[in-house]
Amino acid sequence: SLGKATAERGYAVLDEMEAAGVQPTAGTYSALMAVVAGAARQGKASIREGEQVIVRMLKAGLQPDVVIYDALLAVCVGVAQSGKALPEDGLRVISEMRASGVKPDAISFNTALEMMAAAAQSGHAITRDADRVLDMMADAAIAPDMTSFRALTKVWEGTAQHHGGWGDDHAQVFIAASLSPAAKAKASARYGTLLALLARAAWDGKATVEDARLLLRQMRVEGLPATVAMFNLCLEVAVGAASRRKGSKSEGDALLEDMRRMALSPDERTYTLLLNHIAVLARQGRATPHDAQRVATMMRNSGIAPTSASVETHLDVLDSAASFGQVTPEGVTAVLDSMRTHDIPPSARTVARVARVAAQLRAPELLSTAEKLLSKHLPRAARSPDCFAALLCASVACTPFDLRRARGHIESLRAAKHDHPPALSTYKRAMLAAGSRDAALFLRGEMQADRIAPDVAMADLTARRCRNPGLLEAVGGALFAQLRA
Repeated sequence: SLGKATAERGYAVLDEMEAAGVQPTAGTYSALMAVVAGAARQGKASIREGEQVIVRMLKAGLQPDVVIYDALLAVCVGVAQSGKALPEDGLRVISEMRASGVKPDAISFNTALEMMAAAAQSGHAITRDADRVLDMMADAAIAPDMTSFRALTKVWEGTAQHHGGWGDDHAQVFIAASLSPAAKAKASARYGTLLALLARAAWDGKATVEDARLLLRQMRVEGLPATVAMFNLCLEVAVGAASRRKGSKSEGDALLEDMRRMALSPDERTYTLLLNHIAVLARQGRATPHDAQRVATMMRNSGIAPTSASVETHLDVLDSAASFGQVTPEGVTAVLDSMRTHDIPPSARTVARVARVAAQLRAPELLSTAEKLLSKHLPRAARSPDCFAALLCASVACTPFDLRRARGHIESLRAAKHDHPPALSTYKRAMLAAGSRDAALFLRGEMQADRIAPDVAMADLTARRCRNPGLLEAVGGALFAQLRA
């Protein structure tokens, strides 16, 4: 057959080289192992043929390195796909690597897991075999990655298909009573590590809540109880996935319901993560202040007092939802009242959020609230440039325009930046917020005083806000002159 002939031809070329007095190099043997791996994927080479590459290499006085052993593990994967390999074959390669002084790397362990996944599809490997690889990874201080996780899910699927485990009425491969307390603790820690991996990967769009729930289901199969901390990691997955526009609002509710079904009581971190999830969705127009209020009410009804983190996140939701016209000044005031009731001191972030909502709603009463929070509760050292930038935007957004108020905020912003002028991006945000021609003219004058040259987008925005089409032509001409110079 073609695959078998390819492997045999590779060995024939090696024989011809040696007969001609040409000394094979490590690259020669690496290429030969790749040929065998390719044939194995077609079901036309054996693990023994891969092992013979290493035997020939040692006879030639060359020491196999991690690349060669990883390629041998790839041979094991190919053979396992044909249903002709056992878990011990992959574990034996890892053991031989260590015995010869070669340290397995992440590729080594992931390839071994892929081999277990392939063997599980034919019923020759179960979850415990994959766990042995994970234990080896832990001993080598190598953390699993998403390649590891994807291989594990295939092992779980194969185990369930051939041995039962995911159906409520099926026989379980793992019986909780058969595991010692130490073994249970080790297994739980392993799943905690995998959940933390998913929580990180979700921010890159590489993991979803479905992955997390799949893992929790596998824990149930093994008789391992999930903890509140584990569910919180699942919620972190939901937050990360939502940031990539994956998942839905219902996922947070479903995880909360799963916790209650398992008689687990959500903690402060749980509710804050639920609010984080809603805040991310609100930025995309997929959640409303009502959703945040519902979580805050559940938190209060559970006897858990609001914290600085939960209240600030609630304000994040209102800040995001304001751009969709879903917020009222009364809603913001209610959150601030909750802060006062529970003695939660406002921060610079609080002031900035309230000021941003004031700018969106063009609400002078909210601007006054933000100013009072700043003056009464924030020491000068805690007053950040972001605070004053948000207050500036709100002061130019509200009508009628108050020149003295706006000038005070821009001077405070300069002072917070150690007498440096506001950035062009700050002026752009303020110009976008400007609620009147007078406010736009004020900002234009301050930009000129700060000697900040507008870009084309800012020139167009300034002309529109100032209602002066001729200004765009004048500023555009100046920009063109700058470019020519």
